[in-house]
Amino acid sequence: MWITNPEGANVSHPTRCSIFLLAMLLLGCASSANDSRNTVDAEVTSYISSLDDTRERPRSFAKEFATGSVPDGTTLVRYARYTYEPTGTPTSADGNATVMVKISEAKSAKEVDRKEWSLVKEGLAWKLKSAPLP
Repeated sequence: MWITNPEGANVSHPTRCSIFLLAMLLLGCASSANDSRNTVDAEVTSYISSLDDTRERPRSFAKEFATGSVPDGTTLVRYARYTYEPTGTPTSADGNATVMVKISEAKSAKEVDRKEWSLVKEGLAWKLKSAPLP
């Protein structure tokens, strides 16, 4: 079946379908990239928020760090003094991410500082690469 476009040229139905499918594919790829980005942002944000579950147990908290990045025992104990809340949007590329973290005193909930933390994906899990304290 031939259809005449506004300029008077004939465009076959299969050609129109091909153009439509190509456009949908390109739009789908862009959407997929955005979905992937949103997923990483949500994973990193959720991960930082979940640290309050282990911060008071230094041995468990040590497992939150990437291989080769575990701080010494004294520093691990210091993490229990604070709560952690991600602020802003994480940035990520190639299995690495950074996010600003609001650090507050656990007892008073008073904000003490904001620091940029870096994370790395090990297997399917995010791990802390660098998590400076005040």
